[in-house]
Amino acid sequence: VTGVQTCALPISALHQLDQPSALRVNGDDFYIADTTNHRVVKWTFGATAGVVVAGFHRSGVEVQQLSNPFGVAVITPAHVGAFYGAADVGAVFTSDSSYARVLRWDPKDTARTPTVVTGSAGIGIGKEQLSDPQGLFTAADGATYVADKDNHRVLKFAAGALYGEVVA
Repeated sequence: VTGVQTCALPISALHQLDQPSALRVNGDDFYIADTTNHRVVKWTFGATAGVVVAGFHRSGVEVQQLSNPFGVAVITPAHVGAFYGAADVGAVFTSDSSYARVLRWDPKDTARTPTVVTGSAGIGIGKEQLSDPQGLFTAADGATYVADKDNHRVLKFAAGALYGEVVA
């Protein structure tokens, strides 16, 4: 990744990052949780600017908006198998920490409307709730693991599950 500048204010252009918090790599593409800009940006190696793939640079509670995304996970060719197909490659998962939810963004969805993976019940301690979700991991079997910071736990959400299982 080249051309990143973070010294001038405001720090919101597509060649700038503001408090990046997570990074995932898929081939020559880097997916960055650009936390204070409330977005996830994809940079291709050698590019001078990124492309917004989630969040669309405004904080908010609407499903298309993010507020302080901290975690990011990407479906890669290594995930393709029994659960994920080739069409899923490039799907982006992000933890929306301020609104206590995890969202999945399909790169082929031109409407750019994500699916809520978990957290739709609001902030809380239930196994269907999160409180300041941070790190994410997606497994080839469709499970999503979430570091639920303020609840001091890691939850595993099986594919399609409404409730998580505490694994740590």
